[in-house]
Amino acid sequence: MCSDKEAYDMYKEQLSREDNLINNRLSWMLTIQGLLFAALSILTKKNDGVQALFETLKTVIPIVGGISALSVFVTVIIAHVSLYYLHKEWLLHHRSIKPSPFGLQKEGGHHFWNMVSPSVLLPFALMVTWVYVNCKI
Repeated sequence: MCSDKEAYDMYKEQLSREDNLINNRLSWMLTIQGLLFAALSILTKKNDGVQALFETLKTVIPIVGGISALSVFVTVIIAHVSLYYLHKEWLLHHRSIKPSPFGLQKEGGHHFWNMVSPSVLLPFALMVTWVYVNCKI
């Protein structure tokens, strides 16, 4: 069994790791999505010349955007589930250690409101946007 300080540090490190993973995934997703939207807006302008290539890219770009948003959505959900179980384990084994590395969360810990956070809703909204764009083009 580890000391209170070791347990606290271990949980805090794992929390920091999961938060960093979520932040990195969202940052990369937003960068990629911005580039894809920019590319799509360029391709939707009237172009003479290589029309078949433009038409193909107008179909492929929304698919790539949707898939990248879906992958970030799934991995962020998995990270939140991991944080939920980490908090549950903390409450089960280390509840007496104060302060909690989870901050001021109540007994329920990670719950419904974490699943409607921007880190979850943004990839979902981008998936829906790309499906809509793909249907409109």
